[in-house]
Amino acid sequence: MKISIPCEIKSGHLIVPNRAAMQAQLAHLPDGPVTLEIKTGTRSQAANRTYWLYLTMISEVTGHTPEELHETYKAMFNSRTVSAVGESGSIVDVKDWAASTTALDSEAFSIYVRHVRQHAAEFFGIILPDPLPSSEADPLSSPRTRAE
Repeated sequence: MKISIPCEIKSGHLIVPNRAAMQAQLAHLPDGPVTLEIKTGTRSQAANRTYWLYLTMISEVTGHTPEELHETYKAMFNSRTVSAVGESGSIVDVKDWAASTTALDSEAFSIYVRHVRQHAAEFFGIILPDPLPSSEADPLSSPRTRAE
């Protein structure tokens, strides 16, 4: 079983922001040895919040839910081709699979979100604002369309 707990390294120490959530996940694991795998370069929570805010802004214009848009954009911009191989070693089926965005590192996620923003602009006329550092004013208050 694999669980994922967002943490941070600061000055050589592992910081777990939500220890209660971590304990809740660990409580479901059987007793025994485990391996801790450190993965760096994953997207920030702020990037994830911005992405879901973008989906919400697009949904207000299109009428689709953010979850529907997420599934659609995964299929469009984060799909993988999966081949089924028969006993003879020949390919018997090929399908495109909308891969999870969770495993994308920060650079790949940034490219993915750029595709989403481009699509929203080209197909729906929605100009989503550039994400700004948290110290700056939040421009993400409402979607703009070309008609405005």
